[in-house]
Amino acid sequence: MEAGILLTVTHEMVHMCQREYKIKSLANPKFDEATAQLIEEQAYDFYKKHNIRISADENEKVTAVFTESAEENSLAPSKPAMENGTILKYMACEMNGTSYKTWLNSGSSEFSSGTGGDDADTGYVYARFIDYLWKDYEKLEKGKMTWNKMFGSYYWYNTMPKMSTMLKQAFDLYESDLTRKFKAYADESKADYYAYGTKSKGQYYNPTVGSTTKNGGKAKLVNQDYTIKTRYFDIYAPEDYSKPAALLVAQDPGFRNTFTDLSLIPVGNTDCENCKHGLFYPAQSLANLKKGAIIEVDGGTQGIGTSISNWFSFSAPAEGYSLWTLLAPDEITPVVENGQIRFTMPPLSDAAKAGFIDGYRVTITSSASSERPYTEYFTTGIAGSERSINLERIVDQSLIRRAEAENSRDEITFTVSVCEYIKDQDGKMHFGPESNAGGMNALLAEMGAHDGKITITLHWFGRDDLDLHCITPQGGHISYNNKEADGGYLDVDMNISGDRMESVEHIYFDKPDAGEYSVYIDNYSDRTEGEHSAEIYITVEGHQIIADNAVMGGKSKTWKFNIISAVHGETGEEYLVAQPGTDTAQ
Repeated sequence: MEAGILLTVTHEMVHMCQREYKIKSLANPKFDEATAQLIEEQAYDFYKKHNIRISADENEKVTAVFTESAEENSLAPSKPAMENGTILKYMACEMNGTSYKTWLNSGSSEFSSGTGGDDADTGYVYARFIDYLWKDYEKLEKGKMTWNKMFGSYYWYNTMPKMSTMLKQAFDLYESDLTRKFKAYADESKADYYAYGTKSKGQYYNPTVGSTTKNGGKAKLVNQDYTIKTRYFDIYAPEDYSKPAALLVAQDPGFRNTFTDLSLIPVGNTDCENCKHGLFYPAQSLANLKKGAIIEVDGGTQGIGTSISNWFSFSAPAEGYSLWTLLAPDEITPVVENGQIRFTMPPLSDAAKAGFIDGYRVTITSSASSERPYTEYFTTGIAGSERSINLERIVDQSLIRRAEAENSRDEITFTVSVCEYIKDQDGKMHFGPESNAGGMNALLAEMGAHDGKITITLHWFGRDDLDLHCITPQGGHISYNNKEADGGYLDVDMNISGDRMESVEHIYFDKPDAGEYSVYIDNYSDRTEGEHSAEIYITVEGHQIIADNAVMGGKSKTWKFNIISAVHGETGEEYLVAQPGTDTAQ
């Protein structure tokens, strides 16, 4: 006997009960299928709890019997028998639609009518939402929800009602209430939608937003009541681009007006901010940005429109949003002469040409000053032009006079870096990647990291506070709360407050001892949802022995290496490094 037959019989018996309330030709097949799925799941838990199994006698008569122990329950139903309620949950099906719909292909903006299945199948998608409404109903203490009340909502209608109409009646909701709860449900379930959609790309098509061949790729929104759709980032960037980048999800004006019931939920890489154009992802690695996605949630309150008249006439044009990659401008080489520093601004970027960028921030750092770097803000109107700034605005004149007296004036160096910014109405600013962002080595220099016979460097993007740990051969533990042990020092500890989008941590040994060293990373403050990658580099006597990536959700794997011998002396030192084991340092 097939294990799932007991659940199948239960499911079909529910449909027979539903027919007591409304004949099939006047019933809503999606509503019937979603509710039968929920009862099937409740039955599964009941059968498991009471060790109910199916049995057939010699005349092939099938009965359900109680067993004395779980061990005898060899034919107990299993979760795979209820895949309809899990797999189909993540398909983008319209609650009030009349056909079986899924994505046409990975680049599609619209649905296609599916081949296979029928309209009832799409009801499975909404089983979880009904379960959410049920729990919310009882949490709000409106009374006790019952299946009789659920199916009894059929009594209010003579013809086949929409599924949303059935739910409003069953849970005592207005249309705006149902839309609000649908969005809340989507937000609560966003991690599941993202995870399953990512896993099932080969099984169900998933659409994208953006384009790898042209900046500003657009997503078209189609008004489809009560639908949840996951759309993945197809990020534009030159093939050899390796610097940080930022993303702007720019919504069309009609999408942002108060009469739309559509909203976007960032998932995957949720380290993003709301800005006046839509969503902004601060500068970080392309690898992190490519893990991002958008969940589109379409309620049922209103259609898309750019005006009240369009909203009431339901003739509004389709709206959507576009994905813009903000790349780091080319590095700037300044010229210093006649008491001025001159440099050329970068040309307009794609996003600036489209009108999404408000201006540039120029940051000038001087080797003669330990003060905060000089910053100035310009509009995009100066793109490509040459700028001159008097040195007295950047460096205190007493420092320059002292350098001139010591004949070291030429030793003063200046660095100029430019980034784009978007400024919201409330004054909040969102910055793109810096032109002179030198990555890990530039950060190490900025933070004053020391060189050593052994160096261990952690490099990552994002607001998480990652901590670097090293266990020495003597058992010493170097970390943020014990920065020195057995000749090793943690001299750079960054992003404690989460104000940096790119960070490093660094440990060095001037005179390392022989023995085994263990290194790992701990995500002390996980401020972003999903997994982010971090880079680990270990060098001995200038030779890189480990270069690896770690996926950071909590604690990383451990990297181990051996110093076979270490001879410390005034005139020379020798370090023989064993090859790292493949079981720990991969």
